[in-house]
Amino acid sequence: EDNSASLNISTLFRINTPQKTEVNKIYTIPHNKNTLVTKSDLSSLHLFDISTTTTSNSQNQRPSATLTGHEEEACESNFALDTGSQQPWVLSGDKNGVILLWDIEANVRAGGGGQPEVNY
Repeated sequence: EDNSASLNISTLFRINTPQKTEVNKIYTIPHNKNTLVTKSDLSSLHLFDISTTTTSNSQNQRPSATLTGHEEEACESNFALDTGSQQPWVLSGDKNGVILLWDIEANVRAGGGGQPEVNY
């Protein structure tokens, strides 16, 4: 007989992604742990600022930014995604051999266009 107590941890909040697509990867940005970067099989990435998220508003939360630059249908569930450890960067790769790099702080200062800083 197993008498050990199981730990019950409650969900803090639930965020619905745009178009309620599957989420394949989630990262935080080391320079701002309140920013989540999500990637699905859509061609864009989404940033969510969870610093103001509450249980009551989480399901209606919109992305704070949308990062664009990949061609339609170039991203699948096996894409590459990473964040910079030294810089506030987001990097993403697709099946066409394209790597995009966004400087999050520069995009915020420039008004948040979401266009990549570098496209190789």
